[in-house]
Amino acid sequence: MAMLNPNIVGEMVDAQSFLDLARAYQVYGVPKTVVNGGVVQIEGAVPESIFVEQVLRGLQRPS
Repeated sequence: MAMLNPNIVGEMVDAQSFLDLARAYQVYGVPKTVVNGGVVQIEGAVPESIFVEQVLRGLQRPS
């Protein structure tokens, strides 16, 4: 998504190198995708259609 849209920023973090972040986001499996500081958290590999659906559903939640 980040490669196609300049409004989206993507970062990859090595959970073993950044244990504090891994604990903060409760990383127990990889890959783990965290959107907007945890509004959406997706763990494991999921099909693209499900990934997009979960991200969009999470962004529609009231803050």
